[in-house]
Parts: sequence; C-alpha cells; structure tokens
Amino acid sequence: MDNRQIAQVFAEIGDLLEVAGDNAFKIRAYRTAADTIAACADPVARMDDGDLRALPGIGKELAATVRELADTGACRFHQELLQEFPPTILDLLRLQGVGPKTVAMLYSALNIRTVDELADAARGGRLRELRGMGPRKEALILKAIEERQKDAGRHLLADTTAAAAELVSYLRAQAPAVDFIPVGSLRRGCDTCGDIDVLAVGGAPALMDAFLAFPKVDRVLGHGDTKSSVRLRGGYQADLRLVPPESRGAAVQYFTGSKAHNIVLRDRAMQRGLKLNEYGLFRTSGEQRVAGDTEEGIYAALGLGWIEPELRENRGEIQAAESRRLPRLVTAADLLGDLHMHTTATDGRDDLEAMATAALRLR
Repeated sequence: MDNRQIAQVFAEIGDLLEVAGDNAFKIRAYRTAADTIAACADPVARMDDGDLRALPGIGKELAATVRELADTGACRFHQELLQEFPPTILDLLRLQGVGPKTVAMLYSALNIRTVDELADAARGGRLRELRGMGPRKEALILKAIEERQKDAGRHLLADTTAAAAELVSYLRAQAPAVDFIPVGSLRRGCDTCGDIDVLAVGGAPALMDAFLAFPKVDRVLGHGDTKSSVRLRGGYQADLRLVPPESRGAAVQYFTGSKAHNIVLRDRAMQRGLKLNEYGLFRTSGEQRVAGDTEEGIYAALGLGWIEPELRENRGEIQAAESRRLPRLVTAADLLGDLHMHTTATDGRDDLEAMATAALRLR
C-alpha cells in the first residue's frame, strides 16, 4: 500500500469514530496521523517501527497499525468499525459538505444510511427538522448528490491506477507465474476510468477463489471459472478474466478498447476476409488462425503499425497507422525537469542544492 492509501484508512477510522461519538482525542490522533502519512515524502510501508514513531503524531499503537496495513493490506480495527455501520455510510461521508457530525445526526435521528435515502429526505423537507439544518442546507446537500451522480461509476486515472496496482500486486503474490494485465480505459490512460479490468494470462480457475478473497472486496457480483466480478471498497467494480497464452495479444487488444476503435478494426478485418475477436484473428473460411498471441501481430496482419493504447479512440489513428504516420508519444524518459518547483524557502520539502543536484541527474 502507498502513503495515500494508508492515509485514507486512517482518515476513515477518524471519521467513523466521530460518527460513533468516540473520544475526541482519539479521533484527532487518527486524523493527524492521516495528514502526516499523506505528506510524508518517503513510503511509510517500508519504515520500521523506530522510523514510524519518529514521525509527528505517530505513536506505538498507530505505528503498529501502519505495519499491519503494510503487511496485510487491511486493518482489523478499521474492519470492526465498518461492521458497526451500514457499508453505505462511507458514501455519505464522501459527499461535499457532509461531515461525520452531520452523518451521525442523520443516522441517529432519521436512520439515513444511503445517498438515496438522504436525497429523499432532503426533497421531502425532513432535514430541516434537525438542529442546524434548513432549506439552504437541504439545497446544498441535493446539489452535492447531483454532482456525485454525474460522476457515478467514474474515477480519476491516478486513483484507479493505485487501486488496480494494489489488486494486481495481491494477485501476483497468489499466482507468481501468471501474467496479470490491466486493460480497458486504465490502459488507454483516460482521464477517468470506469471498471478495473484485469486479464490473467495462463491463470487456472482456482485463481478466482483468490480474487474473491482480496481484502478490499465489499461484495461478490459474479463468480465463474473464467470470469468473476466484485465490488471493491471505494466504489470500483473489478473484473478478472482468464486468458490462454495463445490468445494473449487478441484479448489484450480487445479488452483495451476503445469500443469505437475496435469496431473499425473488426471492419478492416472483415474487408480482408478475416474475423477478429478476443480469441484471435482468423480467416473467415476455414477458421485458420492468423494471429493472436501478440498485439503487434494482430495489427501487422491487418496492414497496420502497432498503435499505442493511448491513441485507440477512433480519431484517425487507424489511417495514421496504415500510412506509418503515428506520432511518438512522450514517455517518462523524455522528462528532464519540472517547470514549477518549491524549495524549503517556502513550502517545499527539499532545499535548493538538493533540487538542483536532482535536476542535473535528469540531464
């Protein structure tokens, strides 16, 4: 787990403790720890007990919680708190302008447990019956719900990358010989992503049981021998599909998308007497296999240069690949520095000499 994920667990513990009406000092301790971990420049998961306790606001108990999260990916105390309330309570806490004290009041006074129940109560004018509530607060809550629903099911690329990396890391620990490949909008680098789709190349059906046992699973949506789906904490749906090695390239290409890109690619295959699906590229007559073990082989068999996933949106990339005019994308190796940096002279974490030395290493 990275610092952001560990800090999120600490922040959720603080929020849940406040909803439960726990000790104010304990609540503040977890929130202070969350801020400290989020701001820490070094990965806290790699620190030993002494290094952790040297951080501001991290004592023996909280250091042990960090180690528990780093070692197991979960925290027993966090899980126990989640069991005291409906799991949808955290959805209420994520609404703009709805804090733990408000959630505690809504839950205790009106038994509001879900965003839908909160919306119904606000539209019905029942919230204004509560202390500190009124028509203006009701309107603000309805606006927050409306904004949340606009983005329902979508998550920022950075958040999805972190969630997928944690899931893939767990799966690799269960099956080191299997090649796990995140696909879909995440692989295309879209600004926001929907589901987390992961292919398990060479995986056995028993892998599905390990997938369902992932500590972040909230609910099992489907369980099969070759595909399973779960709902993860944080609102993600994650799908795992088993893929035979000979179909690796075809499956990666198909499930990476986009849908519009794949439609054009399949039409191109049909025009050449071929059939393209997630299992491979085949001749329409006789079902002879033409390609499928690599993405590059599929594009080459269709007379195209390989197209970077980030370009697969049906915005002219097929034509550019045919004429070998695809642009070269910027990579991390192209980055030589940062145009906007802060030193310890203001609110940065490194002094000028350290930053200048690091910049020289990037030349």
